Amino acid sequence: TDGENAINVLGQVNFVTATAATTQAGMNVPTGAYYDSTRGYLFVAQNTGNRVTVYDVNTITNGENAINVIGQPDFTTTTAATTQAGMNIPYDVTYDTTNKILFVSQDAGNRVTTYNLSTGITNGQNATNVIGQSNFTNTALGNTQTGLNAPRGIDYDNTHKILYVSQVTGNRITSYNLNSGITDGMNAANVLGQSNFTSITAGTTQSTLSGPTGIVVDEANNRL
Repeated sequence: TDGENAINVLGQVNFVTATAATTQAGMNVPTGAYYDSTRGYLFVAQNTGNRVTVYDVNTITNGENAINVIGQPDFTTTTAATTQAGMNIPYDVTYDTTNKILFVSQDAGNRVTTYNLSTGITNGQNATNVIGQSNFTNTALGNTQTGLNAPRGIDYDNTHKILYVSQVTGNRITSYNLNSGITDGMNAANVLGQSNFTSITAGTTQSTLSGPTGIVVDEANNRL
């Protein structure tokens, strides 16, 4: 119904508080989320918290504790880090429901990191692969077939095994064909918004993009 009430709130103890908190129950600038309907888990990227927290929402209570944190060794640390275990301004998350791979875009890290959750989740666990960089410590922005320029929105097409990444400063969306798996620094398969992998000109025409951020895939109709 128009203007209907929310039924629950996460990150705050009630519907009227708005305190930023880097705790097990708090949130610090959440920007992206993904719901895994198979496990009943909600993944939340927290931009300033430099972390992704995981909530078991099979049942929800207001202000409930996260069950795990990725990107930090504990629930109170907020340090930005471009390492195999760290995160540098995470912006969005998406999920491979078949292989249980979590994808996290990192705006300042100019990269997307992947985490294998098939055997469970551990706090501060290492990423398994990185896209947009050749290794886990590089942060250079790249307007190339392998590079990323301020990646923000991401979504994964589970049907066709294609990862899409929007790049706000690159004014483009790159796609990655993961049918043969993921390799560090892999090439993008295609680019949208630009005529090639090296141009970054913003445009507001039928074939161009200007500062793309959020994206979503319609798998049934093959539309982005």
